[in-house]
Amino acid sequence: MKILKRIFFPPAAITAALCVFCACALMIAAHLRLLTFPVLYGTLYPLSMYALAILCARIPALARAMRAGANRNPLIRRFIADPPYRIRLTLSISLGISLCYSLFKLALGVIYRSTWLGAVASYYIVLSIVRFRLLTGLRLSSPGIRFEWQRYRSCGVLLLVLTAALSAMAAHMVITGKGSSYPGYAIYAAAAYTFYILSTGIIGLVRSRRLRSPILSATRLLCLSTALVSMLSLQTAMFASFGDGSSFERVMNAISGSAVCATVLIIALFMIRRANRALRQAERIA
Repeated sequence: MKILKRIFFPPAAITAALCVFCACALMIAAHLRLLTFPVLYGTLYPLSMYALAILCARIPALARAMRAGANRNPLIRRFIADPPYRIRLTLSISLGISLCYSLFKLALGVIYRSTWLGAVASYYIVLSIVRFRLLTGLRLSSPGIRFEWQRYRSCGVLLLVLTAALSAMAAHMVITGKGSSYPGYAIYAAAAYTFYILSTGIIGLVRSRRLRSPILSATRLLCLSTALVSMLSLQTAMFASFGDGSSFERVMNAISGSAVCATVLIIALFMIRRANRALRQAERIA
């Protein structure tokens, strides 16, 4: 056992140095196109596997050390132990990222004179304002269940109106065939934001079901709606930037646009119906 411990748990300095060496050696071999060189199969590859094994063996201890260090920091300790504070903080950060991306989209729409980009940016900005309004409701000490459901319903109504306007813009974009074309760096930024907002929206929606807060649930549904529209905008941008303007691209934009608008419309109607039912139940109880 002592021999195995020494083999798989060498000093931290040796582990770090070996991992750095193997990573650099693999990158150099890839750059020089030597990954299929026979000598590497008996030297670098086994050494890299060993480095990965001892690194994985240290992960539990590293996680415990990071948690212990986090507990010594009062802000991080509060973030871990106080769920309402953690929710408000994460939602505020997500709101800030979404608002910055919305302004970025709006600037691109002005620079490239794209009506579609401007419409999507305006959609994002309005939803960001609504999410900010919901966050102010979360900051109240005891907003009351009726207050939460009323804000939940107002968000559904606004989402319904916005989706109707977005559907008209999407139909115009498909009919005219004018998507949104912009530089490569903007494509990467759009893809990164889309995957970020989609993952956070789905994860947040699952977690919000456990907390049973109408305001928090509305915030997560708005985030999910933003992610769906972002996926549509990313698709149109990629077709406009890398496509050839074929009829297939127009058909795909039409299918995706219809699916996204229909899904967001269903979300809006679901929010209105659910809020109306909850408010009627609250009136009967009162």
